[in-house]
Amino acid sequence: NGVDWQRVTVGFPGYNILGDPVLAFDSLGVLHYIQIYQNGATYGLVVTRSTNKGVSWSGVTSVVATTVGLTDKEWIVADRTAGPYSNNLYVGWRQFGSSSGMRFVRSTNGGSSWSTPISFFDGSQGAYVSVGPNGGISGGSVYYGYTGGSANYVRISTDGGVNFTGPINATGGFTPAGIICNGRYTVKNCIRTNQFPRMAADNSYTSTRGNVYMVFEVNPPGPDNADVHFVRSTNGGTTWSTPVRVNDDATSTDQWMEAIDVD
Repeated sequence: NGVDWQRVTVGFPGYNILGDPVLAFDSLGVLHYIQIYQNGATYGLVVTRSTNKGVSWSGVTSVVATTVGLTDKEWIVADRTAGPYSNNLYVGWRQFGSSSGMRFVRSTNGGSSWSTPISFFDGSQGAYVSVGPNGGISGGSVYYGYTGGSANYVRISTDGGVNFTGPINATGGFTPAGIICNGRYTVKNCIRTNQFPRMAADNSYTSTRGNVYMVFEVNPPGPDNADVHFVRSTNGGTTWSTPVRVNDDATSTDQWMEAIDVD
């Protein structure tokens, strides 16, 4: 009911969990819960499932395992449409190590097995995945966003995550929110910020069907250190609008850790 809450301890037997939890429902009501793990020199991502809205959990599957370095800041999403890729699961993350960059995998069987990772070496962090229509094809577009340098980029797949376009600069160049403290962008005495993109696609059957929206945090000119900016694409992610500021204050109050969704 959104008022009373029950804490449930979720186990990942056989895996030493490091964190970065993300959850996603598919259209069948299965809840998929992914985390980072480290077993000795092996790093990876592991997922478990709930079929009763998180009351109990069962089944643990390794999404990826590697000895080259940390798998970090992952994201998971399910195609909840009735399209040709219905209930595909998509996962993106940052891979550290000898061949660092962004990675992407998919599952076509509810998370029982996963594809060989695809690598995007132009990205540095902030994996985010969204699903939208491709014209009349529900779930026909998979959007993979991430940070690279001083911009946020999007790659697009129209075949269920098998192949992706080259990177599209969705935001232009900007200064990430916050100021440098101990080598990281921070606000309020070294609380970490990030410039990671957060996206949502319009899957409705209205005039805005197929629009893609992105929010991200920036450090604007002047004494303010953190604002939230917004861009949108009305052509399936091919081109993006000029960024606009979401928060409307005239203060130096920090706005950050944004998120976006489409009803």
